[in-house]
Amino acid sequence: MALYLPTSDLYPVLSSLPPPDATNPDATTTLASQSAIQNSLPIIQEIVQILEKYESISFAQEVDKRRKRLGAPSPDVIRQEVGYEIWNGSRVCVSLFCPGFLLTSRWKLPEFYNEILNHPNTSDELRRGTESKLFGHKQRLMSAIPSSGEVSKRKAQMSEELEEMVNGITLLGIPNEPVWRYYIEGQDIYSLGKRVFSARGCN
Repeated sequence: MALYLPTSDLYPVLSSLPPPDATNPDATTTLASQSAIQNSLPIIQEIVQILEKYESISFAQEVDKRRKRLGAPSPDVIRQEVGYEIWNGSRVCVSLFCPGFLLTSRWKLPEFYNEILNHPNTSDELRRGTESKLFGHKQRLMSAIPSSGEVSKRKAQMSEELEEMVNGITLLGIPNEPVWRYYIEGQDIYSLGKRVFSARGCN
């Protein structure tokens, strides 16, 4: 799958293939490649599914392994440490068996979320779901970053990124439960109440 992405060394060659002919699918032996090059969205979605699975498995296995160590810290501390290591850059190692060789790469999951969000073929429904995933990923990372030390700057940066997403989504009134929950939790209750009553025409 990685061969069909613009980052692949073979992409310049593959992108020179003519568009697929849906009326005559047997005209060439490269229909699948032609289709993937013309519309990379299904490929990106499949890669995201793989990365999400590997990230979840890696997190669970590493937490379980560290809990069994002598003198291990509390489960909450372990989950925070493992979460920070996995989500900080969200680098997941995935090995793909391709004909003739083994392709190993380290990919950043948020980058693929952004690829989906910016893809011209992405539907509104897929865009909303991907925004929620990206927001949740950033939120988990921010909660896992230590509040002290040099990495605390990263926590402040992540907070700004979350606020930027929240401001954009709430400004447009886009239905997104996790984002709106985050927004409401960060508001002053008195001021929020006044805005709600004002919107309803109440005094």
